[in-house]
Amino acid sequence: MGKRGPPDLGKTETSKQRRIDVYLPTFEAKERWGEVAVKRRQKVSEMVFELVETALAPPATSEAASSQELLKELEDVRAELGEQRARNEELTLLKESLEHEIAQYRAEAVVDAQGMPKMDSRLVRLFSQARGKDGKNRVLEAGEVRKALRITGKNEAEAKALHKSLEGMELHGWIKRSSKGWVWSGK
Repeated sequence: MGKRGPPDLGKTETSKQRRIDVYLPTFEAKERWGEVAVKRRQKVSEMVFELVETALAPPATSEAASSQELLKELEDVRAELGEQRARNEELTLLKESLEHEIAQYRAEAVVDAQGMPKMDSRLVRLFSQARGKDGKNRVLEAGEVRKALRITGKNEAEAKALHKSLEGMELHGWIKRSSKGWVWSGK
């Protein structure tokens, strides 16, 4: 009686020659490998072959850089970070210096050499555009004026300059003092 199924074609003999037995340390490891292979939709032998080949393959130069290259890159990034921190400190000092210069400029004399009133255009614009709901000029309180001009109580020179500017505007008839603050007179 003959053998059932497809002809052998010599595969059985070559399969025996290519076979490797792997003995795992525990039965649980064997079960885990089987579960993983099922999840991957592979036979255990296919999964083991794929993982071993992947582990044995040399790393592609485009995919993984050597540790020396990574160290060099890290060193370059740290150097660039140091440069950026130094630049940030420099810019912070420059900003503080410019803020100080602006405060000094605002604190300069209210009247220029020809005796003409020298006013902060922001202050003039603030008073001239302050309108109530009825469309008439409205009173601006001191706190509102300081807030609009971003003058804090920390800078005494700016506060003095603001006071001089308000006095000058009042003296020349541009604004009028009221019990609550100042109002634009439109001159």
